[in-house]
Amino acid sequence: MDVKKIELAKATKRELEWFVRHVLQLEMDDGDKTVAELRAMVSRAWPQDYIIKPEKSDIYPKQCDSSGQGRPNTFEAEWPEGSGKKRLCCRVVIQKMDPMVYPGGDEPVPVGVNGTAMLIPRGEPVTIPVEYAEVLENAEKFVYSEYDPSSDFGRGGLREPQIVKEYPFSYA
Repeated sequence: MDVKKIELAKATKRELEWFVRHVLQLEMDDGDKTVAELRAMVSRAWPQDYIIKPEKSDIYPKQCDSSGQGRPNTFEAEWPEGSGKKRLCCRVVIQKMDPMVYPGGDEPVPVGVNGTAMLIPRGEPVTIPVEYAEVLENAEKFVYSEYDPSSDFGRGGLREPQIVKEYPFSYA
């Protein structure tokens, strides 16, 4: 991946905020820091007199919101098919998973919005209303890593959970 070096003294507020969030992985509220405060944060945590930013790349979503999260390409489509009603839709592909490891990992995913449910097949691009895509985005679960007594100093118990998508998917 190609990166661009930007002198710390010449970096804009937006570039500094991106660097703090995505490279240094520090949490901060939107727009609550001045450029001087951001530069001070970076210089305390980063040993260089420049920051880095990736050049345009195919690994990042083409459409992003202000937090850098990928957003779908939306379009008007007839939904349900043959009804004559137009709705704002997008295309998604829900990842197929090994059914031996993840029971139901190759079966259609049930998604409901306001009492109306649908089954979304896995492994193929499907056009769905954006409300259903939002449900998929918000479907998360906690995953706990296996217990390792040697690294936990013998105290036992569960580790901090990771939050992962219940149904990993991408926008098509």
